[in-house]
Amino acid sequence: AGDKWGNVGFFEPDHAQDDTCVTVMDVHTRPVSSLIFDKMSPHRLFSGAYDSFVRMLDVQQRKAVAVWDCDEDEYGMLCSTGYDHFRHQVMCGHADGSISLIDARSHPARGRPKHLHLHGGKVRSIQVSPVDPNLIATASHDCTVRVWDARKLTATNYLNEWRHGKGVNFVDWSPITGSCLVSTSTDDTLRVLGGIGGGKVTESVIRHDNQTGRWLTPFRAVFDPKCDSAFVVGSMRNPREIEVFSTAGKGERLKRLSHDNFSTITSLNACHPTINVIAGGNSSGKVFVWR
Repeated sequence: AGDKWGNVGFFEPDHAQDDTCVTVMDVHTRPVSSLIFDKMSPHRLFSGAYDSFVRMLDVQQRKAVAVWDCDEDEYGMLCSTGYDHFRHQVMCGHADGSISLIDARSHPARGRPKHLHLHGGKVRSIQVSPVDPNLIATASHDCTVRVWDARKLTATNYLNEWRHGKGVNFVDWSPITGSCLVSTSTDDTLRVLGGIGGGKVTESVIRHDNQTGRWLTPFRAVFDPKCDSAFVVGSMRNPREIEVFSTAGKGERLKRLSHDNFSTITSLNACHPTINVIAGGNSSGKVFVWR
């Protein structure tokens, strides 16, 4: 988990009674906006932050190195970070609607990044398909979700586009088949976008209160990495809860996770890739683990 001071913390729930269950690393100087583990090398963690740096953390050695220093005068403010595991490439979204592609095999990266304008507003999320390395999904404050062919990236050459009523804060791929996306928008909807990469493209709209306000991180609906059929998202409802939705049909709510000890809003949630565990982080520095 990253915090607003630029720290990245590692928590081991199985050793929660030990003084060493939490390790904190001083990685950035401003809020951490993105954390992505390298699926090919799970000890490597890429982080992006509002200090304009992208860094690679070696979790085993507890060491961080700079991958890229984004010059805001040239590239614009760094708003989102993704990682292409197939090409070993960091992808950065900027406030002016552009993206940068950085070779992450050297630290710092050599040469100038590839820089492209793809949207008319902030790029809030950029994700590579887990199945097809040539498919990239982006979400923007220009109210659109777009899917691109990485081999033909130009501003008007997107493969698919979906429009929300307001800005889109996040988009996530279904992890097994890569045939579905879920998007989260401030227009109070979650949208399940199916049929990507072949077949008829479908769209299901789920009404959901996404008005987190000024002081809370916007919600991000994310898939369970173990299946295509369910995703989790934070909730504004009382009593406090985390919601689990189905991708089938009209997006049925499968589960509401609530507990007497859970009295907060966890804007950011993540599912463990191999075991049935969900972790949620709130805006006051707490992480809750559901088993």
